[in-house]
Amino acid sequence: MNKNNQIYLLIALLIPVVMIICTIFFIALSKAKLHPQQNFIYMLTKDSNPYYCLQQSKAKLFPDTYPVKSGSDVKPADCSSTKVYQYDFNQDKGLLLTLEAASQLRPSLPSEAKSPDGFEIKSYCGTSTLSGWAPSRHGSDICVTNGEQAKRLAISHYPDNSGDYYYFYFLGWTQHGGNTHQ
Repeated sequence: MNKNNQIYLLIALLIPVVMIICTIFFIALSKAKLHPQQNFIYMLTKDSNPYYCLQQSKAKLFPDTYPVKSGSDVKPADCSSTKVYQYDFNQDKGLLLTLEAASQLRPSLPSEAKSPDGFEIKSYCGTSTLSGWAPSRHGSDICVTNGEQAKRLAISHYPDNSGDYYYFYFLGWTQHGGNTHQ
């Protein structure tokens, strides 16, 4: 084999290696960018009337903005399975809180879905487990997004492995990024 053919062969072998290294670099770079400065508070509930449980939680967290509703149009429910969490981006997991502890974190209103640094929480994002070829089957389809980039969060609709589906509700961004948990 002459010298020119060896150079072409070497270039042909190096191109895929360089492309793989570039792909790994850009994936790592995009994941580093998806790290909000603030944590957020959310709730999971499997109760028969999840909207009622959401309203009760909002009334306790934001009593001035969301007063407790009562009357004939309100269908009370047992909200005993409702759990409130703070999602900690440093640990990449949800930390169980009481509503009282959550209110101490001074969350933003749920209507303020975008964080001050431009991130949003999507309860059903379009990412999948096989690079776009199959839907998520493990119930962890809650993402943080910033523009076109999305990162799946470690939140499951099946947190207790009982097979019961839990509804996810975003409750607000914490006013400070500090980590507090029980």
